[in-house]
Amino acid sequence: MSLQVSHCFVCVPNTGIGGACFELSGGQIMRGRLGFLINSRVDIVPSLQAPAHFSASIPALLSFLPCPSPHLALQPRTVTVPRRRAEELRMDEKRKMQREKSFGSHELQGQDGQWSRESWTVIGGATPLCPGDLILPLPMGFPSPLEQTTCAAAAASLDATVPANWAEESPGIGHLTGTLVLSVFTAVLGFFQYGYSLGVINAPQKVIEAHYGRVLGIVSPDTYTTNASGEDGTFLQAGTEGTFPPPADISKDLTTSPHILTMYWSLSVSVFAIGGMVSSFTVGWIGDRLGRVKAMLVVNILSIAGNLLMGLAKFGPSHILIISGRAVTGLYCGLSSGLVPMYVSEVSPTALRGALGTLHQLAIVTGILFSQILGLDFLLGNDKMWPLLLGLSGVAALLQFFLLLLCPESPRYLYIKLGKVEEAKKNLKRLRGNCDPMKEIEEMEKEKQEAASEKKVSIRQLFTSSKYRQAVIVALMVQISQQFSGINAIFYYSTNIFERAGVDQPVYATIGVGVVNTVFTVISVFLVEKAGRRSLFLAGLMGMLVSAVAMTVGLVLLSQFAWMSYVSMVAIFLFVIFFEVGPGPIPWFIVAELFSQGPRPAAIAVAGFCNWACNFIVGMCFQYIADLCGPYVFAIFAGLLLIFFLFAHFKVPETKGKSFEEIAAVFRRKKLSAKAMTELQDLRRSEEA
Repeated sequence: MSLQVSHCFVCVPNTGIGGACFELSGGQIMRGRLGFLINSRVDIVPSLQAPAHFSASIPALLSFLPCPSPHLALQPRTVTVPRRRAEELRMDEKRKMQREKSFGSHELQGQDGQWSRESWTVIGGATPLCPGDLILPLPMGFPSPLEQTTCAAAAASLDATVPANWAEESPGIGHLTGTLVLSVFTAVLGFFQYGYSLGVINAPQKVIEAHYGRVLGIVSPDTYTTNASGEDGTFLQAGTEGTFPPPADISKDLTTSPHILTMYWSLSVSVFAIGGMVSSFTVGWIGDRLGRVKAMLVVNILSIAGNLLMGLAKFGPSHILIISGRAVTGLYCGLSSGLVPMYVSEVSPTALRGALGTLHQLAIVTGILFSQILGLDFLLGNDKMWPLLLGLSGVAALLQFFLLLLCPESPRYLYIKLGKVEEAKKNLKRLRGNCDPMKEIEEMEKEKQEAASEKKVSIRQLFTSSKYRQAVIVALMVQISQQFSGINAIFYYSTNIFERAGVDQPVYATIGVGVVNTVFTVISVFLVEKAGRRSLFLAGLMGMLVSAVAMTVGLVLLSQFAWMSYVSMVAIFLFVIFFEVGPGPIPWFIVAELFSQGPRPAAIAVAGFCNWACNFIVGMCFQYIADLCGPYVFAIFAGLLLIFFLFAHFKVPETKGKSFEEIAAVFRRKKLSAKAMTELQDLRRSEEA
């Protein structure tokens, strides 16, 4: 018999965990979605199972379902609405009486427990079905009169009813669980250490340079002070109670000390980036060899060792200990900056992957802000406490080490790389809670089959194979745009810019920049899954471009118009805000999204090296360029930002809501099946909506 209904939803649960759900209108299937039965409900996921238009006769409908003899029942769609609107959607008195007549005195018994009819709310059946919607399947123990009703009669008598609090209490595809929160928080502690290490070296610069001078026997004008008596010409070491004789040739040391101290200081700062560049190339190897969690455990030893060296700097040759500690910490951060995005992207559900991915940047800016605050003179940025300031991120390393023991290994790594199906399912259930893991397992299986058809991808193959070339170029350009946008110049020299702008306490203004940086990173967490990666990236680049132009104008005209100092300061804050909207957080996780499981480790290694190399170049060259160009230095960054914007506009794809395989297929320019093409078009329509 034909299914004669005007507009309804059909749920066909399987005998196992699978099932199918369809929206029908005028006797035609408008949309079909593969569903999974989870505690008496079906989650709708964007995997097309039916043609766009299909004559909905019962035999034809059942011909492509996953079970030979499914139990057919018409069910309503669950619509996410605020509880306060529930009363507006309740059925009128006539429909309520019809339901009483149909159900009698039975209670609606489901696998989760009993739902009384008073707890149900009518949701209109005329709204369209969208990816992520929930369908309420036929619960076990449903009243027998309805089970025996024919399809046509059921369509005429069944009301569109769902539990009033269903949308608020039921976990969906993007549900946050305690294990997922713990895993992501623990992983991004590595980026907190990265941010702390970036910012901590700036605040105590003068104190550490003075200490270098004392240790090396180099006199700078403010390194030594004569003692109170001044009787024997001895010199009092600043910050100590002892005296020692001055160097033999003070005038010579005064001449050469600035250059020597500058060399040691530059090495202390830049060796961190050098360590990151070196270790970033091994990310793919160690991540595949040890697994994501075990690799993060092992590399934490580097962080603990590096921070210990810096914390003990006063008990030995401080310049050697600090430089060595910064190098070892850089090795850790280079590995962590690749392992953390890899792990977070693999454990995150598709619906939350972007939001959780931005937590990398949030951890970085939080680390920078902590280092700026703790680096104040009255806290730890003084002559007595600076070793503790430098080594304090070792506490975060210890915390991460012990928390990692509680985190599950990446299910994607277990399933695709090691073939441990049961262990992957177990870890996936820990991460997803009550949500059924089979949809993601199927996605992993497709990716595994795709990976099996290609050999292991090396770094050389990433550049030589046309299959990956376009994705690699995009991955490198987003990393270059992050570092060459000028943001590090803002953080390194914002104090100097505020001084030129006439700010009385430029250090506190710089901390204010750090606070704004952190606040808008939090905002980007909520924006990235709504607006999309590409849109935010483009908006951020354009906003930074305008801010850089305004900053240049303000600095150039500062000598003529005093009020231009305010233009410069506002431009700095806007520059930071737009950076955190897109170019700040997105490059860290979009690289992991651009590649499937096979080339992902190598791609992350290359992108990480590129990021570190650009960081090193900016840190080493900006001061020389600033001295050469003066107030026009940010005009250079404005030109680069324009180039990055044009590239992103034409080359960077949108990855929001897409699986790894779908994104990889875009770059491969692979001819997709009609089913996959329709799905991609459906996803684009949902993004535009």
